[in-house]
Amino acid sequence: MPVEDDAERSAFVDPDEHGVEAFYARPGDAAIGINVIFDAPARQSQAMDGSVGTVVAYPRALCVAGDLPQGAREGDSLEIPDPHPGAGRYTVKAVVADSTGFARLDLEG
Repeated sequence: MPVEDDAERSAFVDPDEHGVEAFYARPGDAAIGINVIFDAPARQSQAMDGSVGTVVAYPRALCVAGDLPQGAREGDSLEIPDPHPGAGRYTVKAVVADSTGFARLDLEG
């Protein structure tokens, strides 16, 4: 059982600290504001001849699971607003909840 509650978890994704306010939408529903930690780590592949192949970003966001709308799932969207360096609209590819009260959103976009 986690020690923290959603209010305490929210401190980790606070826009005044490490987070950014984003907008989560289910198809056909209005977007809701949620705080997330957004990350887009890049992975570089190496070609068979040893040269650098492609560089691909794997965007993801971490949020408090209780902040997501009920039924959050693949196909939903997450918008990161300007002026954040990762600004844009992303499609949710997976919602991965953990046992600590957070959820990771695997994104494409």
